[in-house]
Amino acid sequence: MSENETISIESSPQVVVRGESTLNRRPPTLIRVMAIFCDLSLALGLFSVVSLWLNQSVLPSFSTIIVFGALLLALTVVQHVSLGATVGELAWQLERKIRIDGVWKEMRYQTLKNRPTAYFQSEVFQQGYLQARPIGTGILLTITIFSSAIGAAREVYWKHPALLTASVEPLTGLTDEEANDAEAQFILLPAFYSLGLWPREFEAKPVFYQLPYAKGPPLQFIPKIVAKWDAGNIAVELEGPKTPAKAPPRELLKHCLTHDWFVSQDSPAFNQSCLEIRDQSLSRHIRELRALTHARNWQISWFEVKNTEYPESEQPQGVHLTAVGAHTYAERYIAITARGTHQSFNLISNRLDQSKDKASRLLSQSVRSLRVSDELNTGKTFIDQQLGSTNLSEIESETDPRKFALQLLSVQAFLMGRISVDPSSIESFYHLAGTVSLMVNRAKVLQNSEWTSTAKPLLRNITAYIKDLKSTTADPVRAEAIEKQLEMLQITIEK
Repeated sequence: MSENETISIESSPQVVVRGESTLNRRPPTLIRVMAIFCDLSLALGLFSVVSLWLNQSVLPSFSTIIVFGALLLALTVVQHVSLGATVGELAWQLERKIRIDGVWKEMRYQTLKNRPTAYFQSEVFQQGYLQARPIGTGILLTITIFSSAIGAAREVYWKHPALLTASVEPLTGLTDEEANDAEAQFILLPAFYSLGLWPREFEAKPVFYQLPYAKGPPLQFIPKIVAKWDAGNIAVELEGPKTPAKAPPRELLKHCLTHDWFVSQDSPAFNQSCLEIRDQSLSRHIRELRALTHARNWQISWFEVKNTEYPESEQPQGVHLTAVGAHTYAERYIAITARGTHQSFNLISNRLDQSKDKASRLLSQSVRSLRVSDELNTGKTFIDQQLGSTNLSEIESETDPRKFALQLLSVQAFLMGRISVDPSSIESFYHLAGTVSLMVNRAKVLQNSEWTSTAKPLLRNITAYIKDLKSTTADPVRAEAIEKQLEMLQITIEK
């Protein structure tokens, strides 16, 4: 090589070689805490959704902790089996490794079958040095997951109807002008522990009644009476008494509902917090309304009807719940007697039905007309007088279809009211079946399919009730004869 010759050396790219100390770097405590916080936020969000789906009580309990812990464990296992790490670990670029033959190997390279076992032998490592961008990404993901979890928890718990503060809803008794409404054509009807005015017509159409079947009579009440105000769209349920096992005194419940739930109001006679009282008194109603409407919009108030015609102890008061879902609208008046008996009156309607507001107003009028008592004798005495003066022959001779329907359906309502105050009376069920037969015969003449379709399920339920009463009646021979008559009638109707 000559003196003038130079040696040219080309620059080669710099190569960074990471050793085991870099790849297997333990994460700082703060990073580890942030990853755990992210995972807990995700579990909280899912727990809130599951609680909403299962209609869990808002009352904190040991079972709540158990369910949350089980969900957190299951979520962790599922994430490690499917992803090889939790969402929090991935957000903060952490990974789990297991030592095999002295070498740390990533969990994601383990088979799905081996991951659950390997998880308990693994340790958390940081994927190299964290730079500004991955730290920012981790912060953003953590804030997003936490915000979503708080939003879900707020929707499920903070906005839970049992935690809302009830307004006071003063109502006056029904005026004479309202009671004589020619359009509604009210009739005075007993329903369990209440006596009130209920419409015979809605939107110029007769109100049909149904008697759902459930095991109960003669030892228990029938579950409810259902009035079809608008077939297929609007129904009103006169529900039988269902008092919570540990029902608080009425005044204590009112105080708890009309004040913030977190204000503890213990009573020497009833040592419970307001949260417990709310949960015990409202949980069934909220669960049923939520299943019916999937409501996100709730309203609650404490209604009080001031009617000077009745003693103060018989003036209705209680809880008024409104649940509005995407497609269904529901109202529930829970009347509570002086001794604490709970009985509800429910309106279920299509939310978009134009008659919904009128139905709501009409239900309010019926509630304002109520007289409630802890005794059944008032309703029994009244309804026996009404039925004693009823003549089915006069109704059968009525030629006008509308008048015939209104008169016959009124008798059906009276008989159902009689059953509601005395579920052991097999004669009431028998006479109710007689009105069904009368309606079916007239429906055939008029070729009215609506009357027939209404009569079929009612007769089936009456027959089922009579079968239950047959074993307890004092005259089993007559009960057997009645059952056979109804079975023959049912065969005729079903043809």
